Amino acid sequence: ELDELCAIAKENSIAIYLGMIERAHNRGGHSLYCSLVYIDNLGKIQSVHRKLQPTYEERLTWAPGDGNGLQVHPLKDFSVGGLN
Repeated sequence: ELDELCAIAKENSIAIYLGMIERAHNRGGHSLYCSLVYIDNLGKIQSVHRKLQPTYEERLTWAPGDGNGLQVHPLKDFSVGGLN
């Protein structure tokens, strides 16, 4: 579903952080994750960070994530990162 955004990032040489709701099929496809995707300026998905612990009512819908997506990425003279 992110192919069009990856193409836009590449065409315009921009990096994109995108908050989204993810249904991870590689985890059974039954849970939803509040996720943050990083697409670099070459149009490649470099990381997906799933919110570590849903809060209060969020727990009724969203599953807890993991620390695999907690990364920073080089971007010109900076290192960028994000949390969801």
